[in-house]
Amino acid sequence: MTNNRRQRQLARLAAVQALFQLEANGQTAASVIHEFKEFRLNQATREQEVTSVDRALFSQIVASVDREIRELDTKIEGVLVGGWTILRLDPTSRALLRAACFELKGSSVPARVIIKEYVDIAGGFGGKEETAFVNAALDTLARKIRQEEMSKRAEEGG
Repeated sequence: MTNNRRQRQLARLAAVQALFQLEANGQTAASVIHEFKEFRLNQATREQEVTSVDRALFSQIVASVDREIRELDTKIEGVLVGGWTILRLDPTSRALLRAACFELKGSSVPARVIIKEYVDIAGGFGGKEETAFVNAALDTLARKIRQEEMSKRAEEGG
């Protein structure tokens, strides 16, 4: 795995953690981003033996999710079944789905890459059920947000 890819993976993981903290503690996005950049990202860099975390991606995800949270929540609720709302999900799932939805909506990264990255993060936080739920929700979100890309992939057998 390339160092750049690992830096982006760690940025996504840190973003999910920061979004969880933002919601749990009622802090501002700016204060959480600052705290992570000054303290936690440096620790993650040492523990994961990488040169750095992609700080720009981390900041972009956290700030954008905070700014666009209503729109993202509406998109996420559109794929939840059984009358579930975003608030019924556990806070970690909310943070994870919001970050992934933002990337699906506004990133040039292929949808399948985004889905895999966040499914891997979900696997680190929860069990098989949580991972399967996140995978299904993100696949459905991707089909709605990136219809052309996802239908092309389906035609190609992917």
